Amino acid sequence: MSVLAYNISDQLKKNLDTIDSVRTRIHLLPLSPKEELHFRWEGLAEKIYWSLILAQVEISKELVLKVLSETPSKKLNLLQRDILNYKKAFDYIRYEWLGSKIKITNATIKKLYDIACRPTLGSSDITFKSKRQVIDRFLEYLQTGNEHPIIQAGVAYIQTYLISPYTDGVGRLSRLVAYLFLYRYGYDFRGFLVFEEFMRKDLVALREARESVSKRNTLTLWLEYWAYALGVQADKALRNVSTGTYSTQARSSLWKLNRRQKEIVSLLDNPDVKMTNRQVQAKFSVSQITASRDLSKLTNLGLLVARGNGRSRFYLRGPLF
Repeated sequence: MSVLAYNISDQLKKNLDTIDSVRTRIHLLPLSPKEELHFRWEGLAEKIYWSLILAQVEISKELVLKVLSETPSKKLNLLQRDILNYKKAFDYIRYEWLGSKIKITNATIKKLYDIACRPTLGSSDITFKSKRQVIDRFLEYLQTGNEHPIIQAGVAYIQTYLISPYTDGVGRLSRLVAYLFLYRYGYDFRGFLVFEEFMRKDLVALREARESVSKRNTLTLWLEYWAYALGVQADKALRNVSTGTYSTQARSSLWKLNRRQKEIVSLLDNPDVKMTNRQVQAKFSVSQITASRDLSKLTNLGLLVARGNGRSRFYLRGPLF
């Protein structure tokens, strides 16, 4: 099913204006690097928690925080894998698509699913291949116009959900696709926005908004709901950051970097420099375990991004914004 018609109602316009105002205020807030890092990391943890809760995964926020703040073990259970795969998907969106000029294609959607869902949910590509053309049509439609980024993200969310390109994980994928569009147009809200929380706290409203598309053959009511949800959550993020209110209780040592870790970050400030575990060992005369712990912590905090696997794995500086 592909419904693309909608009207810019007075309510929708009001919601969009509210979001733009709050977004500006969030981006102008003066924050220390430590505060920015803390709120952005917390936003990631909240996104993962609420998205998995929406997917009816029995999980605690404490487990999400624990997995995100520790060095991953070689043997992970299903829940731990779900959390880390979600983090990888958000890392992909932030590192590869924030402010990108490249067009989103069906290959991008497939890659998001491969990162976040396939490792634990599986699923055949047969369904995706049969719906590739309809996916291409709505993606091309969205990216050739000049619609507000919030509208584009809302349309991308509901179209992915209704088209259901995979048999499992469509809700997770739809939410990730919405973030993909938001980040591409710079509507990342510094990583603080968590729209999934609003959806989970009123599942009836979410269901009714989704169903309105097929019942009325228009996206208008859905987009009004979507923009209102983002406005509420953006305002909540603004209040929390303005007052220095953290919503999670991560251990304080997580934010403290030792001299070696600070130097690793400093060395990688050069975008042409990359570093491997072996190079960290050699430069600082530390063991492989110590080097792994340093690199894992910096990666968990979003300060570094890992590329490759096994012995070919190396690390780059993550985005500074």
